[in-house]
Amino acid sequence: MTSVSDETLRLIASHRKFRKNYTVTKALINNPKTPLQVSLHLLPTITPQDLKILTTNKNVPDTLRASANRLQRQRSANRDSG
Repeated sequence: MTSVSDETLRLIASHRKFRKNYTVTKALINNPKTPLQVSLHLLPTITPQDLKILTTNKNVPDTLRASANRLQRQRSANRDSG
């Protein structure tokens, strides 16, 4: 997906039809060209397993990796307290 423009990725992420497909959501989040605000908006929809993988993905922005790490810790704290 290196030839896809930022605007195309934004359009894909803005259409509900595409967001309902988990594979598309996961691909958008793991794509380094996806605008950060789009990736951060989609982050809560990721499964715990994929979230863990995302925390170690060096191809995504540091901000996204840090947010994924924070969300993972938050989810595990909620699971442990619940």
